[in-house]
Amino acid sequence: MPETTRTPGEIVFEKYLNFQQIPFEFEKEHAGKSKRPDYTIEWEGRPIVFDVKDFDPPNEPLKGFGQFDPYPPIREKIDQGRDKFKQFKEYCCGLVLFNAGR
Repeated sequence: MPETTRTPGEIVFEKYLNFQQIPFEFEKEHAGKSKRPDYTIEWEGRPIVFDVKDFDPPNEPLKGFGQFDPYPPIREKIDQGRDKFKQFKEYCCGLVLFNAGR
């Protein structure tokens, strides 16, 4: 598989895993699965899969007074993670959210 460009969230997550000295595989192929979670680690002899979702910085900073509902963008990322993990019900799965903008 050709080398894939990492997102900012993936870069930060890899730094965390390296700092904790946790070996990982990026986009590992799992037998019988069509999707590839971003990271697979082994913990106490069992695989754990992670998917990293980045939030983009806002196009314009919020100005003045107003209301901001953070729930819809977070819910969207959770739904994307849920979709990727549907094939991995027998695994422990973790969703990593990286917010570069706020």
